[in-house]
Amino acid sequence: MQVIYQAEHLIDAHLLRGRLEAVGIPAWVRGEWLTGAMGELPVQGLLAVCVEDRDLDAALRWIRRWQEEDAAAPEGADPTGEHWLRA
Repeated sequence: MQVIYQAEHLIDAHLLRGRLEAVGIPAWVRGEWLTGAMGELPVQGLLAVCVEDRDLDAALRWIRRWQEEDAAAPEGADPTGEHWLRA
């Protein structure tokens, strides 16, 4: 299993995991149960998104693609990826 992303918080980790699984790449959030022991304080390095070794290249390609799409989105675009301007 390979770590592909160090998440800032639990929501961040699960958003990426969900995106990967939506394109057929199984992913796991490592460390999510450890956050309960720390309460509400942010702790660095506990949460990571992981994939199987065989899925590493595909996962990294998808992450790069999403980052490029986000960077190319017009200012004020809908963050769902549909790039509709908000009224």
